[in-house]
Amino acid sequence: MKNPLLFLLYLITAVSFGQENIKVYHKMVEKSIKILVDNQKYCPVTLVIDFELKNLKPVDSNNTFVVPARSDSMLLTTLVPLDLKKRSFFKYDFKYYFGDAFRTMYDSLYHYHLPFEKNKAFEVIQGYNGDFSHKNQYAIDFEMPKGTKVCAARDGVVVKVIDSNNISCPSEECKKFGNQVLIYHEDGTFADYSHIKFKGAKVKVGDDVKKGRVIAESGNVGYSDGPHLHFMVFRKEFDKDITLPTKFRTGKNGDTIEELKPHSKYMRGYD
Repeated sequence: MKNPLLFLLYLITAVSFGQENIKVYHKMVEKSIKILVDNQKYCPVTLVIDFELKNLKPVDSNNTFVVPARSDSMLLTTLVPLDLKKRSFFKYDFKYYFGDAFRTMYDSLYHYHLPFEKNKAFEVIQGYNGDFSHKNQYAIDFEMPKGTKVCAARDGVVVKVIDSNNISCPSEECKKFGNQVLIYHEDGTFADYSHIKFKGAKVKVGDDVKKGRVIAESGNVGYSDGPHLHFMVFRKEFDKDITLPTKFRTGKNGDTIEELKPHSKYMRGYD
């Protein structure tokens, strides 16, 4: 037998595929198979891969990997034959999640900019653990007229933009119509700016943004009962968003550092 590793063609075809800029594929190296991944996203992802193997085994038992942002040809594992005289094949399925699911430390002392322009003031209409849509969440809703300029609260890179929806209702069935800008921070956290208006995004995926930059216009889209901006910071733990308490610079010069409270109005008087 010239080639002891015989693979069915349709199985070879099936194992090289991608999901939204994540590509998993293989390379034959002598008598082994290298399983590789490309991550063209602008944040790390946690990838979980499950194999179906015949006459093959991975060199290690790990099936969960953190893949750095903008990385190519990262080795996930190597498959080796159990018996060179027998036919072998493999196939697999994988899922991925934004962020490093194992990174639990973050900058809890960071002081965020208010997410709107200088000399503007807006009321917080729903705060942490709010009854309407913030149960068990550290999230903040600012009451804002449609078209208000939304600004980045912290430096980061844009990893997701949705502004194609224009439907809203005050029930969870409208969550699927949400518009958002999602920004990844250097400490592994994400900031979510949601309910932006239809075609209201002012940034695109891959943009580096500085705090204070206009990133969107506010709206009333998705799970919403009125025009507002939903803001929250979170870290990812696989498919869970672990929301985090945030402190903001407030007042004329931004010298006051505080957690925002519902039914209070806050002004950004600083650059």
